Amino acid sequence: MDGTGRKTERRKEEIMSDGFKPQPLDTEGTGGEVLPCTIPWLTHQLVDGGIREGERALIYGEQGVGKSSITSQIALGFAEAGCQTLTLVSELDRSEVSARVLTIAEGENAAIAANLRIAEVGNLDQFEEAVSMIAQGLGGFHPQVVILDSLQGLGLNSSQSKSWGHLYALLRALKETGIATLLIGHCIKNFQPAGPKSLEHEVDLIIRIRKLGTRRLVYVPKNRHGQAHYAPVIFKADEIGRLVPDPKATTVMVAKTWGFDGGGLVAVEAKIDHRGNVTEATPPILSGLKRRHYDKLASILAYHQIDLSEFTQHICANIPGDRPRYSPYLDLALAMALASSFGQRPLSPWQVFIGELSLDGEIVDRPNPGLARALAIEMERAKRDNRRLQVFLPLSLGVDIHERIGIDPRLMLCPVFSLKDVGESVWPSIGAPI
Repeated sequence: MDGTGRKTERRKEEIMSDGFKPQPLDTEGTGGEVLPCTIPWLTHQLVDGGIREGERALIYGEQGVGKSSITSQIALGFAEAGCQTLTLVSELDRSEVSARVLTIAEGENAAIAANLRIAEVGNLDQFEEAVSMIAQGLGGFHPQVVILDSLQGLGLNSSQSKSWGHLYALLRALKETGIATLLIGHCIKNFQPAGPKSLEHEVDLIIRIRKLGTRRLVYVPKNRHGQAHYAPVIFKADEIGRLVPDPKATTVMVAKTWGFDGGGLVAVEAKIDHRGNVTEATPPILSGLKRRHYDKLASILAYHQIDLSEFTQHICANIPGDRPRYSPYLDLALAMALASSFGQRPLSPWQVFIGELSLDGEIVDRPNPGLARALAIEMERAKRDNRRLQVFLPLSLGVDIHERIGIDPRLMLCPVFSLKDVGESVWPSIGAPI
């Protein structure tokens, strides 16, 4: 055994010393006793019965999904139910997390004072020290739940196999004593948890959170002691970041908008159904465009953190009417329709999106006098019909249109340079993705 292995064994022996003796757990595969928690969506909708003694759970999601707020909500739920809970923060300041907990709880209460502790850990060594202090009783405080927010804040990367092995040894020691561990993690570009593949095998429960505007899609792809949920459960995030049930939420929204194919304005539709509980990918249903056009748009949106390859999604993209060919100038309109339905973020009926997209989401900007003439005619027709339009288009095309038809308060020309620019203009309060 090398030096690192001997150190790990010695540390494990120390952790298992007096005051931190193992408690008998169920060995039949059903886990230990369910820990009390005051969050019904966690104990009933997501996890059958709730988190169990000794269970190791991984909760992960992309940046901005609200993991830290949700973590604070879960910690408070355990504390208010009488479970002594220790939250170890590695990326945020302890005072910031304490303030967030008090905001969610609407003030200090006896349960928080008695059952919740928050401490900072900056690396794996400090986490090991915290585990050792748990063994010593933390001055009479004996946690039943330990929350680590986050794994990446310990400075671990996927290639550090020995460090991850050391972490797993500590987690197993906690498991053997009946302490449940909730690990908060980041996700990588393909929406998989950041870290080595062994992490997914090490934990008993995986909860994945995705952001859809103010809503959150929550999946449970792994549950060793209960039912997995491959189709999402829909929640909404309230004004302080708590997850709350959203019984009126629909996972289907048909997004409709307008594009321009070189001859006139064209209606564009997209529908993404997030409820599909299937075990393999289903091909998108397309009308008016070919699969290669859709694949290009899906690749562009994936670059902007909108993954259309999920097997839990059924996708329809439609250009009504019998069109002889797909125009690349419809790229922007279809991309925005797909993003709108995916994120359940509405588009205004007077918005028009014109532009060919490159594979990195930049709008191709090149002069096209013929297109400008046709679009100017369409804009004049809209003015005569007293229609209000907001048109997102390449800069050179916008300049040409402005010179041809002048200024009109009913016609707002918005030169843009990328798909990201358009998303920030249309949904300014949401930002990324797009």
